[in-house]
Amino acid sequence: MSSGNHLQEDTSNDDYWYGQLSPPTALPLRLQTKVYTVTLAITACLLNSLETATIEAV
Repeated sequence: MSSGNHLQEDTSNDDYWYGQLSPPTALPLRLQTKVYTVTLAITACLLNSLETATIEAV
């Protein structure tokens, strides 16, 4: 009986967390934009250094 109660508690807790995490879809989107911006900046830096190295080599 005790283990049954514990199981019930766990599932309700999961539902609670899913309910808490589901609504704010703006956060992952903002995070995605941040990651994209950082990736873009790193790519620009790498291209810039590559360009500089090519110019120095030539």
